[in-house]
Amino acid sequence: MTLLATYNMQGGGNWTNVGPMMRGTQLYLPNNPYQAKAAAADVACLQECGAPPDPRGEAKLVSKDLALFSMSYGGMELYWVVWGSGNTRCSLAVVTRHPVKKWHVVPVVDNGSLRPLLGLKIAFPDRMKGTWIYSCHMPSGNHGFASSRAYDVIKSGQLGGDWILAGDFNCTPQEFANPPGNRAWDDDDAMPVHSKKATHQSGNNLDYAVSPQVALQYYATQAMSSDHYAVWFAF
Repeated sequence: MTLLATYNMQGGGNWTNVGPMMRGTQLYLPNNPYQAKAAAADVACLQECGAPPDPRGEAKLVSKDLALFSMSYGGMELYWVVWGSGNTRCSLAVVTRHPVKKWHVVPVVDNGSLRPLLGLKIAFPDRMKGTWIYSCHMPSGNHGFASSRAYDVIKSGQLGGDWILAGDFNCTPQEFANPPGNRAWDDDDAMPVHSKKATHQSGNNLDYAVSPQVALQYYATQAMSSDHYAVWFAF
């Protein structure tokens, strides 16, 4: 079993939470909420992650408005991207304990109505050919368009291999499946996998995952030092 977590860090002041997520933490699973179970994420999709925890690393310029950094983070591989004016608050990152085969950044499209997406093709022990893991943070406005557009962008990318998109969609799973003013979601095999409870302190369910090829299961929700909860999935 491979574990994926997604976590909106509310501006990046919570890097101390990421290490335990990756090395070992205690989760209360929905089928047994009174007993904690040890878990360590194989990969984490991070949003609003601020500046990277270690400024040292190899910087890769993707475009003049978009910079990708890769670095070692406690023996793990961390990829971090910032764009536009360089404001790091809404940066994206993916961190993993497994080898990274490739990286991919989907730049801003459609006049900024969609934020970039950051993806890593990771060789997991039971999926050595590699699975693409994308971290996303959708805009709070026009979120229906952004959610369906993200699927289209990745699906048409012809990157090869399975992929999972996980992050803060800034809309409910129901809005994702039926985006207002846009086409309805038409792929029953790629419906959002999500918690039945809120993932944000506002009471909304905003953080989940979607994949057309990988059989995802919701695993757990974890309270963190943020307005979002970390949400875990198994595949």
